[in-house]
Amino acid sequence: MTFTINASHPQASALMELLKTFSFVFFKGTKTKTKKTVTREKSALAFEEESLEDYEFIMALSKETNRNVAHRLAKEKNILL
Repeated sequence: MTFTINASHPQASALMELLKTFSFVFFKGTKTKTKKTVTREKSALAFEEESLEDYEFIMALSKETNRNVAHRLAKEKNILL
């Protein structure tokens, strides 16, 4: 039998201590999950550093890409643009 205990729950540590007292309970290594978090401040700073020139380039590239995608899909679906 295998059980997974969420360590962030308030009663998890008490349950773990209780289970350790039993001679028939064995523990394997714990798995930790790392989450990549992006704060709103960092995103805002990256946006503020973007110049008007960069913004115009990105918008032009986006427009060209969208046009190419639309043409490709129209060709695949036999749609006249």
